[in-house]
Amino acid sequence: MKRIAVIGAMGLVGSKMRQVLSERKIEGEFIFFDALKFANKKILHNGVKYKILELNEENLLKTRPDFALLAVPNPVSATYAPVIASYGGVAIDNSSFFRMQEDMPLIVPEVNADSTKGNIISNPNCSTIQAVVALAPLHKEFGLKRVVYSTYQAVSGAGINGILDLDRAICGKKPENFAYQILNNLIP
Repeated sequence: MKRIAVIGAMGLVGSKMRQVLSERKIEGEFIFFDALKFANKKILHNGVKYKILELNEENLLKTRPDFALLAVPNPVSATYAPVIASYGGVAIDNSSFFRMQEDMPLIVPEVNADSTKGNIISNPNCSTIQAVVALAPLHKEFGLKRVVYSTYQAVSGAGINGILDLDRAICGKKPENFAYQILNNLIP
């Protein structure tokens, strides 16, 4: 049975990953990692209690997940995705760290699953994923030359810190995550 890890399991995106794994009835031996402050906390997944492991190289090498879903900030992905790849595991990274690296294809399975290189899979921004799923068949059929595309992102795209900044603004406090107040505002 494959070992499947969720790294950043207690955050907004990591929690959603756990939910989707459960809803889709993905089977495997699950391992959940997060920061030291969550280490040893118990969570329920698919009716089974799991202990959160502290994310560090030693624990990754001890557990050696076959697949790891990374829902962590850029510096954490930069550190741990290569560790997972080094022993042959597949790191599926949700951060933006690998997105601008020339040799790293951005993978949207419905469009270019066969384009993966190596054991680190980087995905594009969420709004880009939605756009290319719709645009890829149009491009294939008609050869698109140009697309003008505007998006408006939710504060939750910045994780819990984006939501906390919105809460701070509602209470009349200054932002800590965004450069400007986000309440009733758009930040380009």
